[in-house]
Amino acid sequence: MLEKRGVTAHDNPWTCASYKGNVQYSREMCPDTLNWLGRAVAISLHQRMTEEDVSDVVRAIRKAAGVQ
Repeated sequence: MLEKRGVTAHDNPWTCASYKGNVQYSREMCPDTLNWLGRAVAISLHQRMTEEDVSDVVRAIRKAAGVQ
């Protein structure tokens, strides 16, 4: 958000032809959000994962967290 980047160049509201604004964002606007995001982890899961896949993810998370 701060850098005005979307997931793709085509799905970006700031590069959309109908967007005429010039909104500006700064780090001071959302300090709590940035604090949380700085400690967040995204884990991609999907419906086609097998039980073995899920177990692999759980093992990897536990290993990274130092919990076995």
